[in-house]
Amino acid sequence: DSVFIVVGKNLVYSDERVPMKRIMFGGSFNPVHLGHAAMVKAALLDSTVDVVTLIPARCSPFKSEEGLCDGEKRLEMCRLAFEGFEKTEVSDIEFSLPYPSFTVNTLSRLSSLYPGDGLGLLIGGDSVMGLCKWRESEKINETAEIFAAVRNGADRAAVEKELCRIGARYSIVNMKEIDISSTDIRERLKRGLSCSGLLDKRVEKYIIDNRLYR
Repeated sequence: DSVFIVVGKNLVYSDERVPMKRIMFGGSFNPVHLGHAAMVKAALLDSTVDVVTLIPARCSPFKSEEGLCDGEKRLEMCRLAFEGFEKTEVSDIEFSLPYPSFTVNTLSRLSSLYPGDGLGLLIGGDSVMGLCKWRESEKINETAEIFAAVRNGADRAAVEKELCRIGARYSIVNMKEIDISSTDIRERLKRGLSCSGLLDKRVEKYIIDNRLYR
Protein backbone atom coordinates (compact mmCIF):
# COMPACT_ATOMS: atom_id res chain seq x y z
CA ASP A 1 0.00 0.00 0.00
CA SER A 2 1.12 3.56 -0.65
CA VAL A 3 1.87 5.62 2.41
CA PHE A 4 2.54 9.29 3.01
CA ILE A 5 4.83 11.12 5.35
CA VAL A 6 3.92 14.60 6.54
CA VAL A 7 6.97 16.87 6.42
CA GLY A 8 6.00 20.39 7.44
CA LYS A 9 2.94 21.03 5.28
CA ASN A 10 4.07 18.88 2.34
CA LEU A 11 2.85 15.37 1.56
CA VAL A 12 5.53 13.06 0.19
CA TYR A 13 4.15 9.88 -1.37
CA SER A 14 6.05 6.62 -1.64
CA ASP A 15 5.03 3.14 -2.78
CA GLU A 16 7.50 1.53 -0.38
CA ARG A 17 8.36 3.44 2.76
CA VAL A 18 12.03 3.17 3.71
CA PRO A 19 12.64 2.67 7.46
CA MET A 20 14.07 5.79 9.12
CA LYS A 21 15.57 6.99 12.38
CA ARG A 22 12.70 9.03 13.81
CA ILE A 23 13.24 11.20 16.87
CA MET A 24 10.26 12.23 19.00
CA PHE A 25 10.43 15.69 20.56
CA GLY A 26 7.45 16.19 22.81
CA GLY A 27 6.44 19.00 25.12
CA SER A 28 3.79 21.54 25.96
CA PHE A 29 5.36 24.08 23.56
CA ASN A 30 3.42 26.77 25.40
CA PRO A 31 4.66 28.59 23.38
CA VAL A 32 7.32 27.01 21.17
CA HIS A 33 10.45 29.17 21.24
CA LEU A 34 13.94 29.51 19.76
CA GLY A 35 15.39 27.25 22.45
CA HIS A 36 13.24 24.41 21.12
CA ALA A 37 14.42 25.17 17.59
CA ALA A 38 18.05 25.09 18.76
CA MET A 39 17.52 21.61 20.27
CA VAL A 40 16.10 20.31 16.99
CA LYS A 41 18.95 21.82 14.96
CA ALA A 42 21.50 20.27 17.31
CA ALA A 43 19.83 16.84 17.10
CA LEU A 44 19.78 16.98 13.30
CA LEU A 45 23.57 17.38 13.26
CA ASP A 46 23.61 13.64 14.00
CA SER A 47 23.86 12.08 10.55
CA THR A 48 21.88 9.02 11.66
CA VAL A 49 18.74 11.10 12.33
CA ASP A 50 16.30 11.19 9.40
CA VAL A 51 13.43 13.16 10.93
CA VAL A 52 12.47 14.91 14.16
CA THR A 53 8.76 14.64 14.96
CA LEU A 54 7.50 17.50 17.15
CA ILE A 55 4.53 16.43 19.23
CA PRO A 56 2.71 19.06 21.30
CA ALA A 57 1.27 17.42 24.40
CA ARG A 58 -2.45 17.40 25.04
CA CYS A 59 -1.46 17.96 28.66
CA SER A 60 1.72 16.91 30.44
CA PRO A 61 1.27 14.67 33.51
CA PHE A 62 3.85 16.86 35.25
CA LYS A 63 2.15 20.20 34.58
CA SER A 64 -1.15 21.89 35.32
CA GLU A 65 -3.52 22.80 32.50
CA GLU A 66 -3.79 26.30 33.96
CA GLY A 67 -2.38 28.75 31.43
CA LEU A 68 -2.09 26.05 28.78
CA CYS A 69 -2.99 27.46 25.37
CA ASP A 70 -5.51 25.64 23.15
CA GLY A 71 -3.98 22.59 21.49
CA GLU A 72 -4.75 23.63 17.93
CA LYS A 73 -3.09 26.98 18.50
CA ARG A 74 0.03 25.33 19.93
CA LEU A 75 0.11 23.03 16.90
CA GLU A 76 -0.11 26.00 14.55
CA MET A 77 2.66 27.82 16.41
CA CYS A 78 4.88 24.75 16.02
CA ARG A 79 4.10 24.59 12.31
CA LEU A 80 5.03 28.25 11.94
CA ALA A 81 8.21 27.89 14.00
CA PHE A 82 9.48 24.97 11.92
CA GLU A 83 8.16 25.96 8.53
CA GLY A 84 11.05 25.60 6.10
CA PHE A 85 13.05 23.31 8.40
CA GLU A 86 14.33 20.19 6.68
CA LYS A 87 13.81 16.80 8.32
CA THR A 88 11.12 17.99 10.71
CA GLU A 89 7.40 17.38 11.02
CA VAL A 90 4.67 18.41 13.45
CA SER A 91 2.20 15.79 14.64
CA ASP A 92 -1.11 16.00 16.53
CA ILE A 93 -1.17 12.33 17.55
CA GLU A 94 -1.26 13.04 21.30
CA PHE A 95 -4.67 14.68 20.91
CA SER A 96 -6.14 11.29 20.05
CA LEU A 97 -4.40 9.43 22.89
CA PRO A 98 -5.65 8.92 26.46
CA TYR A 99 -5.39 11.89 28.83
CA PRO A 100 -2.90 12.97 30.15
CA SER A 101 -0.02 12.59 27.67
CA PHE A 102 2.41 9.85 28.68
CA THR A 103 5.54 9.49 26.56
CA VAL A 104 5.38 5.70 26.64
CA ASN A 105 1.94 5.80 24.96
CA THR A 106 3.11 8.25 22.31
CA LEU A 107 6.14 6.14 21.45
CA SER A 108 3.89 3.09 21.20
CA ARG A 109 1.63 4.93 18.73
CA LEU A 110 4.63 6.10 16.69
CA SER A 111 5.88 2.53 16.58
CA SER A 112 2.56 1.32 15.20
CA LEU A 113 2.33 4.17 12.68
CA TYR A 114 5.87 3.70 11.39
CA PRO A 115 6.75 0.00 11.75
CA GLY A 116 10.41 -0.68 11.20
CA ASP A 117 11.56 2.83 12.07
CA GLY A 118 14.22 3.25 14.69
CA LEU A 119 12.77 5.49 17.39
CA GLY A 120 14.52 8.09 19.51
CA LEU A 121 13.42 10.52 22.20
CA LEU A 122 14.88 14.03 22.38
CA ILE A 123 14.91 15.48 25.91
CA GLY A 124 16.91 18.03 27.83
CA GLY A 125 19.81 16.84 29.93
CA ASP A 126 18.04 18.02 33.09
CA SER A 127 15.05 15.82 32.23
CA VAL A 128 17.34 12.78 32.09
CA MET A 129 17.81 12.99 35.86
CA GLY A 130 14.09 12.34 36.41
CA LEU A 131 13.53 9.94 33.53
CA CYS A 132 13.37 6.93 35.86
CA LYS A 133 10.18 8.42 37.37
CA TRP A 134 8.32 8.60 34.05
CA ARG A 135 5.45 6.19 33.42
CA GLU A 136 6.91 2.80 32.35
CA SER A 137 10.40 4.26 32.01
CA GLU A 138 11.90 0.82 31.37
CA LYS A 139 9.64 0.38 28.34
CA ILE A 140 10.66 3.86 27.11
CA ASN A 141 14.30 2.77 27.25
CA GLU A 142 13.48 -0.43 25.39
CA THR A 143 11.52 1.40 22.70
CA ALA A 144 13.66 4.46 22.04
CA GLU A 145 17.23 5.68 22.02
CA ILE A 146 17.54 8.71 24.31
CA PHE A 147 18.93 11.84 22.67
CA ALA A 148 20.00 13.96 25.64
CA ALA A 149 20.56 17.64 24.87
CA VAL A 150 23.35 18.82 27.18
CA ARG A 151 24.20 22.51 27.28
CA ASN A 152 27.73 23.84 27.40
CA GLY A 153 28.74 24.12 31.04
CA ALA A 154 26.30 21.45 32.24
CA ASP A 155 27.49 18.29 33.98
CA ARG A 156 27.67 15.94 31.00
CA ALA A 157 29.32 13.21 33.08
CA ALA A 158 26.37 13.17 35.51
CA VAL A 159 23.89 12.88 32.64
CA GLU A 160 25.81 9.99 31.06
CA LYS A 161 26.17 8.27 34.43
CA GLU A 162 22.38 8.40 34.95
CA LEU A 163 21.68 7.14 31.43
CA CYS A 164 24.01 4.22 32.02
CA ARG A 165 22.44 3.54 35.42
CA ILE A 166 18.96 3.16 33.95
CA GLY A 167 20.23 1.05 31.05
CA ALA A 168 19.35 3.51 28.29
CA ARG A 169 20.68 3.49 24.75
CA TYR A 170 21.71 7.08 24.26
CA SER A 171 23.40 9.81 22.27
CA ILE A 172 24.53 13.14 23.66
CA VAL A 173 23.37 16.23 21.76
CA ASN A 174 25.78 19.09 22.42
CA MET A 175 24.11 22.50 22.71
CA LYS A 176 25.14 26.07 23.34
CA GLU A 177 23.91 27.69 26.53
CA ILE A 178 20.46 29.13 25.75
CA ASP A 179 18.51 30.72 28.59
CA ILE A 180 14.95 30.77 27.27
CA SER A 181 11.84 29.46 29.00
CA SER A 182 8.19 29.38 27.99
CA THR A 183 7.24 30.54 31.50
CA ASP A 184 9.32 33.72 31.16
CA ILE A 185 7.96 34.32 27.66
CA ARG A 186 4.36 34.05 28.86
CA GLU A 187 5.11 36.56 31.61
CA ARG A 188 6.65 38.99 29.12
CA LEU A 189 3.64 38.65 26.82
CA LYS A 190 1.29 39.22 29.75
CA ARG A 191 3.13 42.45 30.50
CA GLY A 192 3.12 43.52 26.85
CA LEU A 193 6.91 43.27 26.50
CA SER A 194 8.79 42.35 23.34
CA CYS A 195 9.92 38.76 22.85
CA SER A 196 12.43 39.55 20.13
CA GLY A 197 15.23 36.99 20.19
CA LEU A 198 13.08 34.53 22.11
CA LEU A 199 10.39 33.61 19.58
CA ASP A 200 10.31 33.06 15.85
CA LYS A 201 8.88 36.26 14.33
CA ARG A 202 6.01 34.33 12.75
CA VAL A 203 5.12 32.80 16.11
CA GLU A 204 5.25 36.17 17.86
CA LYS A 205 2.96 37.68 15.22
CA TYR A 206 0.52 34.77 15.58
CA ILE A 207 0.45 35.25 19.35
CA ILE A 208 -0.18 38.98 19.04
CA ASP A 209 -2.80 38.59 16.31
CA ASN A 210 -4.68 36.00 18.36
CA ARG A 211 -4.19 37.81 21.68
CA LEU A 212 -2.71 34.76 23.36
CA TYR A 213 -1.26 34.72 26.88
CA ARG A 214 -2.88 38.04 27.77
